[in-house]
Amino acid sequence: MIIKTNWHSFDAILRSEYGENLASGEASISVARQFVTFESDFVPLYPIGTPMEIVRLHQGEEIHRFTGKVYLSDKKLMRIVSVKDELLPGSERFYNENMDINAVLTSMAPIEEGKKKIRFRKQPEIEPESIKSHAVKITALSEDRLIFRFEAAENLDLFSQTQEDKDFWDIMSTTTTEVKTGEHFLIKIEAPLSLETEIEVSKPFYFGQYASYACQFINLPKKSSKEISSFLWEYNIQNNKLF
Repeated sequence: MIIKTNWHSFDAILRSEYGENLASGEASISVARQFVTFESDFVPLYPIGTPMEIVRLHQGEEIHRFTGKVYLSDKKLMRIVSVKDELLPGSERFYNENMDINAVLTSMAPIEEGKKKIRFRKQPEIEPESIKSHAVKITALSEDRLIFRFEAAENLDLFSQTQEDKDFWDIMSTTTTEVKTGEHFLIKIEAPLSLETEIEVSKPFYFGQYASYACQFINLPKKSSKEISSFLWEYNIQNNKLF
């Protein structure tokens, strides 16, 4: 995940250094300029240099705390500088999108020769027996589900380099495979998290020539779930701590 240099308009609470909630409103962040701005219909006035907190909310849950000193204060706005931030427990469940994790997707169902064909938009039909594995990108991950996106031919090094594979990936780089809701696949990740498990497609998302699919894990072992939780927290700290 690429850390944003500017974060706009998220729900927030303005809080004193003693833990008193002062106002509810919205906040925005400028990482490059090292400040956080809070806005509301009414903001209490405080002297420049007063310690203050701005806490980000997600569905009412506190997920990210910003502490600093008042730089600008008026009746509808407060800006703090010299900012430090703390990711709060539960934030990893919100900051788990825009990931970029390589994975291999393999069909769980056996394919009979000469049977059904998989269609590609604006491309000829391809016999499914030539399709063994797909390079995908995991773009969102949690303890019980993930979202993957079909990747282009640049990641062909993850698979065997047969001419048949290359022909397949030439098409995959410009088209979208039709994956059905309810289909089961085996997904394998080697780094930065080691995971191999069964998933079921629950919802497709189409963006131009690309397609992403929300999936849920099937019979994920508790050990793997704990490993995902640990990974998400480490990933959260490495990618979403701003100051």
